[in-house]
Amino acid sequence: MSITRSIRRDVTSRAVKAASDAARYAFKSSPLLRKQARSAVNALLSYEGAKRPYFDKSWGTHSEGPTSVVLDSLPTLRSRARYLGRNDPHTGAAYRALVNGLVGSGMSPRSRTGDAETDEDLDARWALFAAECMAGEDYGFSGAQHVLAGGAFESGSAMFRRLPRTMADGLSVPLQIEILEADMLDTSKDTSAFRKASTDGHTIVGGIEFDAQGRRAFYHVYKQHPSESSSSLSTESVPVPADDIAHFYLPGRPGQVQGAPRISPVIQAINQMDGYRLSERIRKRVAASLVAFVLGAEESGFVNAEAEDGSASPARLLEDVQPGAIIPVGDGTSVTLSQPAADASYSDFNVTEDHRVAAGLGVTYELMTGDLKRVNWASYRVGHVPFRADMEQLRESFFTPMALDRVYGWFITALRASGQLSYSVAVPRPEWSDPLHIDVDRLKEAKADTERLANKTSSYQDTVARGGKDWRKTIDAIAEAEAYAKSKGVSLDSVSQNVTVEDKETDDDGNRKPVQDDDD
Repeated sequence: MSITRSIRRDVTSRAVKAASDAARYAFKSSPLLRKQARSAVNALLSYEGAKRPYFDKSWGTHSEGPTSVVLDSLPTLRSRARYLGRNDPHTGAAYRALVNGLVGSGMSPRSRTGDAETDEDLDARWALFAAECMAGEDYGFSGAQHVLAGGAFESGSAMFRRLPRTMADGLSVPLQIEILEADMLDTSKDTSAFRKASTDGHTIVGGIEFDAQGRRAFYHVYKQHPSESSSSLSTESVPVPADDIAHFYLPGRPGQVQGAPRISPVIQAINQMDGYRLSERIRKRVAASLVAFVLGAEESGFVNAEAEDGSASPARLLEDVQPGAIIPVGDGTSVTLSQPAADASYSDFNVTEDHRVAAGLGVTYELMTGDLKRVNWASYRVGHVPFRADMEQLRESFFTPMALDRVYGWFITALRASGQLSYSVAVPRPEWSDPLHIDVDRLKEAKADTERLANKTSSYQDTVARGGKDWRKTIDAIAEAEAYAKSKGVSLDSVSQNVTVEDKETDDDGNRKPVQDDDD
């Protein structure tokens, strides 16, 4: 019975394969059949956007998971994003704009335990920690924020790693951190690669190990950068507890565990524009030089001519034409000078494409190119509103909880472990200062802040924080200045009253309008 069933199964599979091969051959060899099949599929689709037009066969319609779609393309995307960041000036400017928009000059925490003395002590200890927290680096935590954000925008993600220290190391807080580039994550460690899950229910996705409850348990990190020339041939990775990693990335879909470079949607456009600009530069260089095309040189022996005295022949002179050169030619030849046609649409096409690239990167055209010829004062400010809103959303929703809050938690843990903070003191999530943004019109911004304070629609703390400063330190600085002025017999109120400000309003184009007297 089993033999009969086996034979039947084998015959069935052979028949199915034969039918499948026949259908595939017929479909491949018959354009009419392919067209009919395509029409049938399109007829079943209710949305025009789901149909594939006959003139566009490159439009991908296959479905991929939120993580696999990133991991499959990530090595190539990272390499190209970094190449463009190094070599394309607009891409580099866009990266800097994104980092400055996200972290500014660096954010600092303000403790909120409810006890003023404890808060002041924690903030003072944080200042000491921030200055010496980076292992093997000369910059502090403010610089680390720039490096982390830059790595995430350029490569898709970046990580802080906790490095516990002891009091014998001579640090004010026994803790340091290091920054790990996205390449340090061993993405070859993947459950799908092993074809089976571990016995304890753990799964690994792109180098990140999850427990049975779906929580991050370990990050599989290389001991050395796998692409560094000074690294050994070993590509061994080790599991690092997830509690020791602060992984910052920008997920685009639910369930995504790795981010893609910010430049991903416009990589091809930037590369093609670079090629176009290179061609235009070559055209202008050719147009500015004397370039000759010798006709009939082969018949006259001009190409193979050799000077009897060993000097450069006319043929060799043509190989290196300089502007203003006079080229001697032989008998029986004619010379045609190149006259490249000018491209009148070059500037407009560049601007149009740069706007598209800037939109893909999430920055304004002006920030990416530095071109302010097409905006006035009002439109420049309005154009920055969406960009600042986007940066604020990324900062509050991702950068702060993924990176800043985790480092602050490590800081508190280190203080408790070293006896510098009692375990009985509850330390909630801190308040982080906003990045400093330079106002276009400081006078108008100051007036707006004054009105918000007077109308009680904004607090003093929020107003100072918008300037990237700590409100407590600001009050301390004011008190210190007033005390010093009083010791010198000077009143700061009288000093400020003697300082006159030319109060002139501006029109929409940023042009100053004269202030009219009340009598007028």
